[in-house]
Amino acid sequence: MIACIMAAIQSSIIGVCLDSSKAAWTLRWNLQLVTIVYSGALATAATFTLISWAIAIKGPTYPPMFNPLALIFVAISEAIILGEPLSIGLLVGMVLIISGLYSFLWGKTNEKPRLPQTNVAAAEMSTSMADDPAMMQQSTAVVVPSPSSHESVVLEIEKTGKN
Repeated sequence: MIACIMAAIQSSIIGVCLDSSKAAWTLRWNLQLVTIVYSGALATAATFTLISWAIAIKGPTYPPMFNPLALIFVAISEAIILGEPLSIGLLVGMVLIISGLYSFLWGKTNEKPRLPQTNVAAAEMSTSMADDPAMMQQSTAVVVPSPSSHESVVLEIEKTGKN
């Protein structure tokens, strides 16, 4: 939000310096107004919505990895729409961006799943065991990971006491 406000302020200052006539700053129902509304509202809202959706689905590391793809789309669009030639440097850059993205995605798929870091149940059991004098004798706790990454961790506590 702050970046959008700062960009609007900077653009306004540069626009006033370039053309300060009142006629240049009046808005009419034409292609300029449609362009402003599209780029300001729709494109920003669509981008924000897609990034929020991707973060909710895949987590915060995925969306930033796809930002460099915009450079590839711009270069291809320039070549198709404006007729700009694709240079060797652009092609090498595209290959590097795509290979970096591929290596990130390959690494994420081959990453070993970790056990959940929440030990709330173990902490609650340890405090309840400390309060109970009968449990103070000797207890053994075993954490058994479940075969599925979607299930929770099973905490087995075995009480071995001499009465």
